Amino acid sequence: MPFRLLRPLSPAHSASHSRQPSANVPNKEILASTSIQAYATILAAGIYAVTIYVACVSYLPVYLVTFFSNIPTITAAHSATPISLFPITILLGLAAESFIFAPALGAVPSLADPKKAPFNPGTATPGETFWYNVWGYSTETKVTIQRTVTLMLVSGINTFLRTLTIEGVEARGAIGYSAVWVVASGLAGTALGIVGAI
Repeated sequence: MPFRLLRPLSPAHSASHSRQPSANVPNKEILASTSIQAYATILAAGIYAVTIYVACVSYLPVYLVTFFSNIPTITAAHSATPISLFPITILLGLAAESFIFAPALGAVPSLADPKKAPFNPGTATPGETFWYNVWGYSTETKVTIQRTVTLMLVSGINTFLRTLTIEGVEARGAIGYSAVWVVASGLAGTALGIVGAI
């Protein structure tokens, strides 16, 4: 809400919310397509649901019992399935699609974009070679990486700190619980980045 009130929409989001996208937005047909946005949301929501399910059938119940002293029951963790978790994760998928997928597709390539200027290793300095190998991606890929890492950090730190405020939760349990959300965010961002690159 504060971003909506204090900041104008990015070109990618303004293109996806109107049927008449502006001419300077790349991939405007994709951004204006409701079906592609829905598929990307479903993909991200499915990844969140499967990640939470895998955590619930592997290590999370042990962490909940061991490091969360005031939990009365963990039957919800044992009875979870990807299908039962999917409706809950739709909003997470929509948020990931809006935060990662749309801005990456709407990113305006810079003049230093590797796709625009081919890299010549024969004439490049060692510093240019190192920089190209570390961060020589296209603008869309850079936006995807930056936003995915941001989502992972924010969701991990926020979940960790909020979990620690619950009485009876140990730090190790908070780390284990927040790891689920960090991994889910990373996998969703990676999948949306791959779909955006195709």
